[in-house]
Amino acid sequence: MSFSSLPTELVRQIIESSVPSNFDMFTYEDRQTALRNLALVSLRFARIAQPALFVVAWFKTFQEVDTVLDDIEGRGWSHVLREVFIEATGFYAASQLNSLALKSQGLRSLVLYLPQGYPLDLYPIRLVPGEYI
Repeated sequence: MSFSSLPTELVRQIIESSVPSNFDMFTYEDRQTALRNLALVSLRFARIAQPALFVVAWFKTFQEVDTVLDDIEGRGWSHVLREVFIEATGFYAASQLNSLALKSQGLRSLVLYLPQGYPLDLYPIRLVPGEYI
């Protein structure tokens, strides 16, 4: 049996087991690099590794949230985003958090790192389906 004849589910498990499944700020860049490199191996690997890049996401600004949400929505991957860490150092708009809540069908964890005294309206988080909180 050759590697190319393995079922897609098994290849997916191999790829996913090669990177951390949870957010860790010390290994995040290594995780993303490994997935990008795996996506270059073959078309089959790309179909598995590219969506995995968005399972765990670290945003430095709320503007990045909109860009990534538009990208994954355009690809039909809204369900893949599971764990989000937002380091809110830029301008905050409630609409960006609202978009995240509405467009991330698989969201399981949302961590907001805010500078002390940074204002934040958490109302849009109520829009996240209860089974994900």
